[in-house]
Amino acid sequence: MLKKMLNRFGFITKREASRLVKRSYFAAAQNNRLTNDWVTSGASPDGELIYELATIRRRARELSRNNDYAKKFLNLCIQNIIGADGFVLQNKAKDDNGTFDNLANTIIENAFYDWCKPENCTVTGLLSFKQAEDLIIKTVARDGELFIRKVFNKNFKYGFKIQLIEADYISELLNRTLGNGNIVRMGVELDEWRKPVAYYIKNITASQELYSYQLSASYNDYIRVDASEIYHLGDPERINQTRYYSWLAASMYRLRMLSGFEEASLVNARASASKMGFFKTQTDALYKGETSDAQGNVITNAEPGTFEQLPPGMDFIAYDPKYPSDQHEPFVKSILRAIASGLGVSYNTLANDLEGVNYSSIRAGLLDERENWKRLQSWFVDAFLNPLFSDWLSNSLAFGAILIAGKPLPLSKFEKFNQPLWIGRRWQWVDPLKDITANVLAIKNGLKTNQQALAEQGSDIYDTYEQLAEEKKLQEKYGLKLGDNNNGTAGQTQDANNAPNDGSNAAAKNGRKNNRTIPLFRAAV
Repeated sequence: MLKKMLNRFGFITKREASRLVKRSYFAAAQNNRLTNDWVTSGASPDGELIYELATIRRRARELSRNNDYAKKFLNLCIQNIIGADGFVLQNKAKDDNGTFDNLANTIIENAFYDWCKPENCTVTGLLSFKQAEDLIIKTVARDGELFIRKVFNKNFKYGFKIQLIEADYISELLNRTLGNGNIVRMGVELDEWRKPVAYYIKNITASQELYSYQLSASYNDYIRVDASEIYHLGDPERINQTRYYSWLAASMYRLRMLSGFEEASLVNARASASKMGFFKTQTDALYKGETSDAQGNVITNAEPGTFEQLPPGMDFIAYDPKYPSDQHEPFVKSILRAIASGLGVSYNTLANDLEGVNYSSIRAGLLDERENWKRLQSWFVDAFLNPLFSDWLSNSLAFGAILIAGKPLPLSKFEKFNQPLWIGRRWQWVDPLKDITANVLAIKNGLKTNQQALAEQGSDIYDTYEQLAEEKKLQEKYGLKLGDNNNGTAGQTQDANNAPNDGSNAAAKNGRKNNRTIPLFRAAV
């Protein structure tokens, strides 16, 4: 009767509930002897991090110092997200008629690159903007996050510099509810919508931070900095995540275990190469050897082609460890493939292993990897470069630091001038001829534009066309005509009939004299 009433109102008995729990509808939710060690948590994003964030950060730093693969990954982040030349700024301000204001764009770009110098960019005066970009990416990848403070001062050339602040300065131990309804979560003050309102930064002197940051949970040891003065960089994994953890986290355990495994294998291989052994006796006689060290250990010298006669009752037992075996390399490769997957890079790149790869296989692997790098480039642009440029430009215009024809650009046209386009690093292929040919065919058949093809190479179409126009003028000045010819050379001089008569081009004279064209570049013999 009770069961019918419960079913009528949509309830079930404890016995039925227990039976439903045991009968999982998903294999991933099964509870049995094979999944008893599968520990899970229902904690919030901040609840998962609050007591473990500092440990993850410290371990990631240790790996970056002592682990080859961790260091390689951090270098890959710098090389592929920032690149050798950093992000290239192309400002795209337009006039009311829709045409680009090339003069203003050039002046703004030149002013920004002047700000990028060490003395204008960072408060320490030690880092250029390119160096700061490298350090920012390395720190975010290793520590998981980085705080950058905007520093405004009328004594600065552009009135604006940046200060890099490590995550340790903002303690995850600071957690409380404030009187205005805001909450402080892991050192970050949030409003009712969980929007950052302020950051609590450790007030610590240079002498105090020599050996440690000496963080505490007392609010008297911190200064409150408004969120409008802070860039908080990190790549979130969950919604409502206040702080961020290392990009190495998923692979850190394997990296540590593999490092220990390789160390043990190396020591074992060294011991095996030493061909050591032990002397065993069935009597009370002691093996005296040839001499002994300060601790009384017996020493016997071994020379090639010599044998020693042992005393009666004395046997020699060789110690010859066989590891590493033939299975060592496949095992290490297997672990490194898992580590590379966790880091979002290809195994061949992380391990510097190009054995057995061909054009198709390495291209397939690099395509997937480079999409991840491009995603991180887009994240860096949206999270840092665009906000930074906006703050720099508005402050520079307000200070009258950007001049055109001796007059400052007006702050009233900030929206017009605030049109940055950042061109990130792009990559050449293993066989670039195939890709160039594919681009030519795609453009010829209307499947791709010149602008798209140039953007894929990290170039700007306006700059490219401007450079081509300048080069064309320069070729005409010197009587050159660059292009393909039947001999496959990079270019050739103009025909003698079209050469200038100002006597400035000796190559053209020689070509006219011999009635032939002369290649600009010759293949080495």
